[in-house]
Amino acid sequence: MHSARGRFFAALTVAVALLAPVGCGRAAADEPELLNDLATRLDKAGDLTFTAEYRLDGGDEALIAQAQEPRRAAYVHPGGKAVFTETELAKCDANRCTLLAPPSPGTEPALDLLAATSGEGQPTPTPSPSTHAVAGLVAPSAAVRLVSTAMVDGATVTRYQKTIAGESSTCVGVHGPTGFTTCVTASGLLGSFTGTVGGRLYSFELTSYAPTAEAATFDLPAGAEIDDQRTD
Repeated sequence: MHSARGRFFAALTVAVALLAPVGCGRAAADEPELLNDLATRLDKAGDLTFTAEYRLDGGDEALIAQAQEPRRAAYVHPGGKAVFTETELAKCDANRCTLLAPPSPGTEPALDLLAATSGEGQPTPTPSPSTHAVAGLVAPSAAVRLVSTAMVDGATVTRYQKTIAGESSTCVGVHGPTGFTTCVTASGLLGSFTGTVGGRLYSFELTSYAPTAEAATFDLPAGAEIDDQRTD
């Protein structure tokens, strides 16, 4: 089975090819270089162990952690907790955890977990005023895909450097009714994002980063009812 990272890089290769100068209205010469840089950062992030904390719009907090050997990720957000391992995807609220088969064999835990919990690649949901607070974070691949789409569409893209939570980040801003801003750290995490993905408004910023992850972060909530929906 192909990982989310593999599918994303295949799509990004096409986007970079489309950005090659082709005459009037062509993209800026450094745009393919920018996309390749962001993609390379995402690629590195899959091999890291880390804990990243974020502040969401409205003041809520979220946490994403990843560890190796075995590869696993945990996502703690206002609606509950999700844990991704090589054998299961657990989605938990306060009292119940539903166990599902993982969407991929765990080759990119944090990216796959965020994609699965944010609904990336699924039909566009009906937005609601509180959707952005419940959804929390988006997958870095979804944010970078917005960048590549904007470039292909000829949008004006602003690129700048910024330090977020002590991490050097490359940021991209796109103006207009479908505009957004996103920053990717040198280690391949989203430093910040404000924009709409799949009909949902997201706004968050990294507040702390550590190259470690506590084992307890990947535990399911104590006392939660387990509903195992995996199939053999």
